[in-house]
Amino acid sequence: MLRHSLLLATSYVAVFHAAGVLNDGPLMLKTAESATRVLAPKVRGTLALEAALKDTPLSCFVLFSSISSIVPPAGQVDYAAANAFLDAFALSRKGPVTAINWGAWREVGMAARTASQHPWLEELLLDTPNAIVYAGEFSQQSRWVLSEHRFKNGIALIPGTGYLEMAASAFMHGSLEGAVEFQDVFFLAPFMVDASESRKLRVQLKREQEADKGTFRFSIFSNTSSAEFPNSGTVETGKWVEHSTGTIAPCRSLPAQVDLTTIAARFDVSLFQRPERKGAVLLFCSVQIF
Repeated sequence: MLRHSLLLATSYVAVFHAAGVLNDGPLMLKTAESATRVLAPKVRGTLALEAALKDTPLSCFVLFSSISSIVPPAGQVDYAAANAFLDAFALSRKGPVTAINWGAWREVGMAARTASQHPWLEELLLDTPNAIVYAGEFSQQSRWVLSEHRFKNGIALIPGTGYLEMAASAFMHGSLEGAVEFQDVFFLAPFMVDASESRKLRVQLKREQEADKGTFRFSIFSNTSSAEFPNSGTVETGKWVEHSTGTIAPCRSLPAQVDLTTIAARFDVSLFQRPERKGAVLLFCSVQIF
C-alpha cells in the first residue's frame, strides 16, 4: 500500500515514523521475545520504511525517538536501545532524516497511558469524569503479590486485599494518599496464575449516577480466551472474567479512635496461664488505627 501511494505522489513526500511499544520490567526478567516486541516497531519499522522509500524524493523523514535514549528510565533498557537505534540511524543517513528525542507529552502518548504510580497498573486505557480503566500484566515472575501467595502445586493467586489495593490505586491514580471508603464488596472468582503463565488484568471504575458525588463502582477483570471488554467496545483475545466488585468513594469522615485498653480488658489472661497451656502460641489480630 505504501509503495502504491508513493507511485501516486507527484511531489516531495513527508514521512513521520511514530511507532513504539513499551514493556517495562527488570532486566533480569526480560526475555528475547519481550525485547523483540519493543525493538521491532522502531528498528525493523525504520528499516522497512527506508527500503520502501528508496529513490523517493523526501521533504523530511522524521523519526520519533525518546529522551530515554539519553537518560534511560528504570525498566526500559530495550526501549532505550530502540530509540538509540533511531538516533544512530538519523546521524548516519543525514539528509532529510531527523530524530526527535521527545520527552513526556501531556494528556496523550505513551507517558499519559502509563500514568499510574502503582507498579501493578501499567497502562491507563481510559480516563474520563465518569469512567477510568487501568490495565496490567501479571505473572509469578513479575508480581510479588503472586509469587508470595503460591500453593504447593505451583498455582498462585491474588489475595482479596490485592483487589482492594488496585481499586484504591486506580481511584486515586496511583498516589494512595488519603483515605477511601469501600462498600458492598464482593469477591466473585479467584485470579489464579500458574508458574509459566502471564495474564492480563483490568481495573474499571464507573461513576455511580444515583449515589453520592464521588462514588464509583469498581470491577476487576482478567483475560483468559476472545471477548469484548465490558463497556469499552474493544475486542481482545480472551474471555473476561470478573473477580471482584464494589463501590469506592473518598472517606468523608474518619472512623472513631480505637481504645486499645478496652479491647485488652476483654481478654481473660488467666486462660493462657494454666499449666496445660504452657508453650501455647498466642495469635493476635492487627488493628489499623486511622
